[in-house]
Amino acid sequence: MPSVENQSSPSPNQPQSAAAVALDPVRLLRTYWPWLSAALLVGVVAGVALFVALNIFMPRYRATAVYETQPVFTPDFELIGSNAAGEEAEVFMQTQVFLLRSDRLLDLAVQEPSVQSTDWYKQYVRGGGFDRVEALDDLKDIVGARVLPNTALFSLTVSLPSPSDAATIAQAICTVYENDYNSVRTGDVSVIRRNIERQISNLRLNQRSFENQLEVLLVENQLESTDITESSFYRRLAILQAELVPLRAELTSNRRQLQEYQLLLNQEGTPVYPEPIRAQAKMSQVAQRLEAEIEIRRATLEGLRQTTGPNAQPVTTAEAQLQAFENRYEEVINLKMQETLQNLVQQFKQSIAASESTELNLLEEAETARVQLNQITQNLKQYAEIESELELVLDQISNARQRLDEINMIGDVGSRIRRVQSATPPDIKSFPKIIPVVVGVMFLFTGAVAGFIVVKELREQRVRTPRDISLIPRTRVLGILPELSMDPAEPDTVETAVTDEPFGAVAESARQIRTAIFKACDQRGHKSILFTSGMPGSGTTTVISNVAAAASSVESRVLVIDANLRRPAIHKVFKLNPGPGLAEVIRGDASLSDAVQRTQHGFEVLSAGAKRGHEYEKFNTSVMQQLLQAAGSQYDLILIDTPPAVVAADALSLAARTDASVLVCRAYSEKRGLIQRLRNQLADAKGDFLGVVVNGVRASAGGYMKANFKASMSYQNYNDAT
Repeated sequence: MPSVENQSSPSPNQPQSAAAVALDPVRLLRTYWPWLSAALLVGVVAGVALFVALNIFMPRYRATAVYETQPVFTPDFELIGSNAAGEEAEVFMQTQVFLLRSDRLLDLAVQEPSVQSTDWYKQYVRGGGFDRVEALDDLKDIVGARVLPNTALFSLTVSLPSPSDAATIAQAICTVYENDYNSVRTGDVSVIRRNIERQISNLRLNQRSFENQLEVLLVENQLESTDITESSFYRRLAILQAELVPLRAELTSNRRQLQEYQLLLNQEGTPVYPEPIRAQAKMSQVAQRLEAEIEIRRATLEGLRQTTGPNAQPVTTAEAQLQAFENRYEEVINLKMQETLQNLVQQFKQSIAASESTELNLLEEAETARVQLNQITQNLKQYAEIESELELVLDQISNARQRLDEINMIGDVGSRIRRVQSATPPDIKSFPKIIPVVVGVMFLFTGAVAGFIVVKELREQRVRTPRDISLIPRTRVLGILPELSMDPAEPDTVETAVTDEPFGAVAESARQIRTAIFKACDQRGHKSILFTSGMPGSGTTTVISNVAAAASSVESRVLVIDANLRRPAIHKVFKLNPGPGLAEVIRGDASLSDAVQRTQHGFEVLSAGAKRGHEYEKFNTSVMQQLLQAAGSQYDLILIDTPPAVVAADALSLAARTDASVLVCRAYSEKRGLIQRLRNQLADAKGDFLGVVVNGVRASAGGYMKANFKASMSYQNYNDAT
């Protein structure tokens, strides 16, 4: 069953247009399905009738001829692919389609004898003459040509009431078109052939020019080979580079050794000579004689020590002599090492000078070879460029010869277009077709009716469902009361539905309204709630009666005040005395406690009064304020019934004295503009505007709301067998 929350205004974060909310497609379909069904039926009948009429008075037979495009050369010698589906092929076919319907070809076709014998031609023969202008205008209307999508085909069609005339005219146009195309094609092939032959002649001249340039380049520069690695200069440069590598390594080593020897020569004091130099100094004759003498002296000294003792005079003399020989030996060795080092320095200087001279000669020879090799490289590069251009020319000559052979073959075999289907008298009518005609008329009628329904719905301003309230800015649906016929419980009267049928749809809806009111009262401390409507008959009394019964069922002290002093009804609904009531209390003829009457439904009622006058003039005075304050001290909830706002201003006067207000509207009765105006007026009053109660809600969207009411009642009436 639809809840109050589901009927509230749309969230600001989820905006929707008024049309989108109002036009519920499912509701429209289920509401207006008889209209749409009738439109479909009428459309089918009208479509069949139109088909019969067209079949009798406007039949059409279509004769069709189809052409296929073939691969061919363009004037710039480019070959179009065999699929003929490229950009150029598309342009070609579109051009042919245009030519098939051109005035020139159609005029030539009309002059064909076969066309002049048709009934179509005879209708333009008037007064012994042929109306050529009118005939050509008509011919443009009946002749069609188009490219078949994703193919290399294009077609010609002629549509006429007579199948034979259609085929005759289509055949005549094809004949005229093919003759015209072939005459142009023959001239094009000749021009292309001459252009290709001229191109081949020019390419031959270029070929001879490049061959002469190559020959001159070889002779004048004495090129041995086109491969630079086979040149004598290339080989000589490789040999020289191989000789320079060890020479430079030896030269580097000698320079380093010379530097070390020169440092020894220039060193202050006694230098430390390398072992090879010392060994060479020891090999001199003077050094060897001194070394032998020293050995003899050592042997003699050893013998004296053994015979005379270590401290004898002869031993001392022998030791002094041995020391003198050893010193002499060192002097000779040092002198010889110095001489050897000087000789080595001189030898390394001479060797380095010779190596440097050899390196210089090799470098000069290598530079000469390199210069020659660079020149050869430039010549070979130029040779390669000329040779590449020559090969390109030879390829162009070969391609031109191949194109010439192919163009000759195409010129001999046939044209670029080929007729794959000739126009023959058709057996089947191309127009009318029963399915398109009937379906088209059917959709036309249905679309017109659907459009009328949409316009009608868009222009509808009445509140029909709770969703229409959500179209009003800042207005929420407080709750709904269904139409009495929609309640599966079938209560006798809608005003006492809560007590008569507590499990019915009306009772459940009233409880939902009660819950919403209690929530507002708990949050904001409200007690007095004013109920009003826009137009008479909206059901304010019905809503208050059921809400009061629902509120009293939860042990709340509820007072219903009938402030409709013009047409009171509360006392009639609950079968109470008409007075004393509100009018008497306002005049001071009775107290509140004396005027209040208790109903059998658990709440109390202050009727409008038996003797009423213009007491409603005091609704906005302190008297009414004191009355409400006194009632507020005795009751938990005060519900005030007021007359419709359109016929009386009583509700707006009381709204300044009550805590909150509720607006009641009846579905299919009041318009959204009135609800919005009253909502704004109530919102501007002192009291809090709680929302709108939609009364008398009918089945919506084909009855889904009624189905919800049935499901709700069935659920509440469920008896657990266990």
